[in-house]
Amino acid sequence: MRTLRLAAVWAAAAVTLGCTRLVGGDVLPLITPPAPDSADYIGRIMLGTSRLRAIVGAGDELTAIPTMDSTAPVDIDELAATVPSPCRFVYAETAVFGSGFTRFRKISYQDPPRPGLISQGVAVYPDPDAARGAFDALVGTVAACADSPSGPGLVGEWAVGGQWLHTRPGGCGRSYQWKATALIEVTHCGFSESIADLVVTNMSAGIPG
Repeated sequence: MRTLRLAAVWAAAAVTLGCTRLVGGDVLPLITPPAPDSADYIGRIMLGTSRLRAIVGAGDELTAIPTMDSTAPVDIDELAATVPSPCRFVYAETAVFGSGFTRFRKISYQDPPRPGLISQGVAVYPDPDAARGAFDALVGTVAACADSPSGPGLVGEWAVGGQWLHTRPGGCGRSYQWKATALIEVTHCGFSESIADLVVTNMSAGIPG
């Protein structure tokens, strides 16, 4: 658990660093989406490593970080305690996804040649109203953090539109999308926002509805 927390600290710190690179691309061919109650629902939304590499334009150097593959949100309380309450979401995943989800998965990847970091995460809720509620709560949290003294460094430029939410502090950022019963999060450093959005789009393509 300590190793997981140390890796999570590194990932959280990296969100304020990095550079961006624009890469074009389209949604890759989709496998048949699962039924909402299927046991592998999360697995069909999450992208395999080879598919993720193809989407982001990375080679074999892009690999999952073994200590950062979780089935429950991870809070880094030591860092969350150092920022204004609305900004806890940067270091506390429970402040992003809430507690009403039924399934959760998040995996972070490193790409040393860039250097780069990207993660894919999704929480599945009992119904669309619960997922929409989690998304709306997150939008309110980001807005409150942006208005705090720590906002420029932790949120930076941010925008919400329809089912999407973006934050971009420095050269890193986060892309969120609510769709049906799911809330997707992709964090990125060393990858552009357009690449992160492409990952989100490929993930959400596996969500019925």
